[in-house]
Amino acid sequence: MVDHEIPLDAFPPLYTAVGELVINWGLAESAITHILAVVFQGAGGKHLETKLPVAFKRRMRFLRLCFKRIIELKTHQPEMDAIIDMAKQLVPMRNDVAHGSLANFHPENGEYTFVLLETNDSDNFHYVHTVQVSIKNLRLATIRAQTLFDRANALGDRLNETFVT
Repeated sequence: MVDHEIPLDAFPPLYTAVGELVINWGLAESAITHILAVVFQGAGGKHLETKLPVAFKRRMRFLRLCFKRIIELKTHQPEMDAIIDMAKQLVPMRNDVAHGSLANFHPENGEYTFVLLETNDSDNFHYVHTVQVSIKNLRLATIRAQTLFDRANALGDRLNETFVT
């Protein structure tokens, strides 16, 4: 699916930037999963939803619901909402570069084109999604993922101290 030959020297900065984003997203997602586990098992989330949500959207919806409805979590709701909002902002770029295929490099602006074949749940149809990203934007997303990890990890630690004995 590559439009034309991509210069070899365009790959190393891309590998570094994508790798940094994916690794830092993994750390952030693990910290969010820790929050989810504490909320589900220790804070009473399992009484709001009997099955542990797995998909990202369902997990975020579940966490919002728990922090809204469980009285002991309400004081942490603004922080959890901020964490969820940060995660939702990062997910598209992370998914684009982690699941997309590199299709082109534009040396004039330093942008890389990724192409994904996606489905639409409402009509069971495949469509092509194309996105252009720069190393600068990937690095900014990495910094946001690091901040997300820090915030989610800190909240998870506080919740763990409160709900896990």
